[in-house]
Amino acid sequence: MLTRAIALVVSVSSLFGSVAFAEEKIKNTPPLHDYRVEFQVSELEEGKTLSTRSYAMLLRDHESGKVFVGENIPNVATSTRYDIGTSVECHIEQAVLADGFVLLSVNAELSSLNRAEIKLVPTTHKLRIATVGQVALAKPSMVGSVDDPASKHRFQLEATVTKLR
Repeated sequence: MLTRAIALVVSVSSLFGSVAFAEEKIKNTPPLHDYRVEFQVSELEEGKTLSTRSYAMLLRDHESGKVFVGENIPNVATSTRYDIGTSVECHIEQAVLADGFVLLSVNAELSSLNRAEIKLVPTTHKLRIATVGQVALAKPSMVGSVDDPASKHRFQLEATVTKLR
């Protein structure tokens, strides 16, 4: 009986010790911040803007988000499907740095079906930008640019990160 009572006291004290440790860890964890991350994809030809599309997401420190606009096209030959359209994935790698920047990881893809070739197995045309870099808070920053080899068009990806209250 005494052994059970001692085991119970040890178990209860261990439990309270774990709770105290968890509370201390929460106190020492820096607060999380919320951000609005806006992207602009601009299509240019010889320096002239042809079109601009905007996408936005809300993220918290060290979190990821994804925006996809497009279609899911079947491939009848292989019974698989293709995501065709615009996809932007973003991750806040590091919260606000001392100099007012955020370390941002971005993976963007623009894809379309190659309509010039009508085949049983469709071919796709893709442009991709994948980067990690510092972005100034509340200021548009170009995070990537790519020339389309199939045309005279250039695609630019711009990000604006705004810290929310």
